[in-house]
Amino acid sequence: MNRALFLIPLLFYTLQANSSRLIKTNNDFVLIETKTKQAKDATKGVTFTNGFDYLSALHGSNSLQANILHINESAKIYKTNSIELHTLGESQAINGLKNYVSLVEQNSHINLVEFDDKKVIKTINLADDITKPKLISSQGILYIISKIKKQNNSSDPFASNGGFRVYAKDVTLRDLWKRDFGIDGEIVAMSILKNAELVVAIKNKKTTLIYTLGSKTDKFSFEQNKTISAIVALNSGGFLILANDKNGVLEVAKYSSKNKLITKNTIETTYKSTLYNAKELNDGKIIAVGKVEDKNDTDALAMLLDEELNIIKQEHYGEAEFDSFYQVEQTNDNNFLCFGVKTKNTKTSNYLLKIDTKLKNQK
Repeated sequence: MNRALFLIPLLFYTLQANSSRLIKTNNDFVLIETKTKQAKDATKGVTFTNGFDYLSALHGSNSLQANILHINESAKIYKTNSIELHTLGESQAINGLKNYVSLVEQNSHINLVEFDDKKVIKTINLADDITKPKLISSQGILYIISKIKKQNNSSDPFASNGGFRVYAKDVTLRDLWKRDFGIDGEIVAMSILKNAELVVAIKNKKTTLIYTLGSKTDKFSFEQNKTISAIVALNSGGFLILANDKNGVLEVAKYSSKNKLITKNTIETTYKSTLYNAKELNDGKIIAVGKVEDKNDTDALAMLLDEELNIIKQEHYGEAEFDSFYQVEQTNDNNFLCFGVKTKNTKTSNYLLKIDTKLKNQK
């Protein structure tokens, strides 16, 4: 593949690809990642007389840590901090409001944790009947969407049959509304539109449904043979759906805020490509980022599309093994900050790359 070796290393941690989140603030960016901190094994060399003491010692050997990196528009780190969020637990998602919030699942309880650079500010228990929560925030609204646990009790007419629950909260984490809807499936993508409504894609065995949630609930079915990798809100008010067919061919579709299809396009590429995020330019063009993979390795990918979603150009970035972009954010000087990861010899590191509207590296 054509390579450009411009990726900028940040910190080296072993992490999952999407466990980090780049947040745009008024003047700069904040990169937050959560990781399980391995402490000294408190069970070694100790004889336990009951299982409760053993589990307590085992649980105490791990904690959840948030690493907070402040980054300027030149992709340089100027401040870092780390705090311990919660014992046990695993962060499902993280994003930013006036401070930062994280979802932590512990002992079947879902906790919403608010924190800043130095400490945990508050912890809220959401509910005991939900699981697999995801969160997203924009424009002062935090959405949390979770699966509702099924209750296998045929004699109870009020037993839950599953489905999903959506919470909408303001910047103080006060509830704006809560809504349950019954459908089986898995959340594959979501985004917040310019009008602050939530768009979420739920895939099950029969179809993929695209829900728009706000003052009312709308939905439509997306093509079943397509795998959605992302939904992206547009400055013009609508949204993009980024997808691949069963052969890995890219498809990009543009919808209005009323769920009406504006245009869609199939993008043929030499190698299998997947797009995870995009941004709309003032002239209607789209910069999209993701990964491109052949039989030897995977490179980070940036694409420039026109208003009709035709490809204008693309660039690959990376070395051997695995490189991918997962986010792109616009900078105040009208360039773009791409965020992704690189894995080499089982070590995964965060990377940033600043590019212009022609996909050229900006040092």
